[in-house]
Amino acid sequence: VIDEPYLKNLLLPIAFNQQQVIEASVLIVILGDYQAFEKENIIMIHEDEFQKGYFDASVRDYLTNAAINYYLNKSKEDLKVELIRDASLASMSLVLLANEAGLETITMSGYDSEQLKSALNISDRYLDVMLIAMGKGMKEGHKTVRHDVSKVIYKNKI
Repeated sequence: VIDEPYLKNLLLPIAFNQQQVIEASVLIVILGDYQAFEKENIIMIHEDEFQKGYFDASVRDYLTNAAINYYLNKSKEDLKVELIRDASLASMSLVLLANEAGLETITMSGYDSEQLKSALNISDRYLDVMLIAMGKGMKEGHKTVRHDVSKVIYKNKI
């Protein structure tokens, strides 16, 4: 979460001078963590869930082993897809909660990834997925065109 004016000004050209970078109360950098797929992390998460009573030991063991085996032979590109999916779902939840609380948000993929990582000293452990500008709305946002639902939803076949 970036709220320091100096950093927001530093990121403005990296985000192609999109004014919401500096006008928003905060700029959130959404990152996926490649270490999420490591065996030790998977074990820790499921053990924590077990300790909190979310499930019994047999479910813990099953879920732990299933996750470890699922990620074991994934390529870096496969893991990248997983990170984008997980981070995008978390981002949408954040956006919906912020909107419900009366805040305005905008998700942003328009930025130079390498420059962002350099400016914020983000290691290769993390995948930058998107930026989210968030704050009280200053003015009405511009209208956008969306495809008609019949053009993007298919039933049973494409």
